[in-house]
Amino acid sequence: MEFLNLNAGGIQAIFSTLIFIVTTAYVIISMKMLKEMKIQRKKLEEPNLVYYINNIGYRIYGIIENIGNGVAYNIKTEINPKESIEEKEILKTIEYFSYLAPKQSISFSLGFIAINGHLNFKKHKMILKWSKTKDGKSESKCICTINQNHLKCLIKNSELHEMTSELSEIKRAIKDIKLND
Repeated sequence: MEFLNLNAGGIQAIFSTLIFIVTTAYVIISMKMLKEMKIQRKKLEEPNLVYYINNIGYRIYGIIENIGNGVAYNIKTEINPKESIEEKEILKTIEYFSYLAPKQSISFSLGFIAINGHLNFKKHKMILKWSKTKDGKSESKCICTINQNHLKCLIKNSELHEMTSELSEIKRAIKDIKLND
């Protein structure tokens, strides 16, 4: 006990220094975590545009969707080759649009599934550019190359077979009508 009483000031200085070091380390780590949380929060609020294809019945559609949590502004699209889109007036419509809200999408016709199951669809590349702010300062870009294999993965063989069978039946029914006339 006498040792502790004689060296109380020194022991107190050592422990005070240790507490200061631990507290400083805690403050530094907390500041880094706060900075990372701010970055994560900003990322969570950003828009994120994707382009994909889907079929609805016999039609094949291209879809641009904002899967992020923020509004995408000043959206510019470029599709190569431009002949990939069969309706040219749609091409003008999707070249630029001012915004796309979160979970909002636009779709446009790319082709169709023929009676024999052949996909009337052209390989193409879609380039999407958008900004995270209205003033257009922070721009993002997405490049997607789409080919027939992407669509074949979407259409299950059984579904394609069902559609082909239905179309074949319609084709036979039309022939029967012509023969009866």
